[in-house]
Amino acid sequence: MRVLAASAVVSALLGMSATRAPAAAPVDLRTCADAALQAGLEREIGRLGLGSAVSDHRLAVSLVDLSSGDAPRLAMLNGDAMMYATSLPKIAILLGAFVQAERGTLVRDEATLASLNRMIRNSSNTDASAMPPPRRGPRAATRRASGAGSRAPCGRRPSCGAGRSTRS
Repeated sequence: MRVLAASAVVSALLGMSATRAPAAAPVDLRTCADAALQAGLEREIGRLGLGSAVSDHRLAVSLVDLSSGDAPRLAMLNGDAMMYATSLPKIAILLGAFVQAERGTLVRDEATLASLNRMIRNSSNTDASAMPPPRRGPRAATRRASGAGSRAPCGRRPSCGAGRSTRS
């Protein structure tokens, strides 16, 4: 499932145009159901051995093909089922990595690619946490490295004792 989700995100991201068209009225994706895409999704789910997870309502998959910006295509399995998605932030981290790569601020070496693969394919929290934050210029990097600007939930510096109980 993670491989399928990662493939869907990568396909969607790679299919996006570099230039943005003027904002159009939102499209109700349910009107974009595509029989060929649906058949392909069902075939892949079966090939991956996930058919029983879909049948038992333990897996829900929605796939939107955005390769043609003006004509999205939709395929779903248990698409109306509410599922708790604990690894959803990893998709945002992957998107952030693509943005950094596009800007030339992400080192695209074997170690980084392996880390991204483990993060998505194995749901690695360690690799998700190791992804570098977006660069916002040399000052931001210096502040992060020195700890300047770090705040505890109380709004004070972490050394203020916020969150520590004063009772024994």
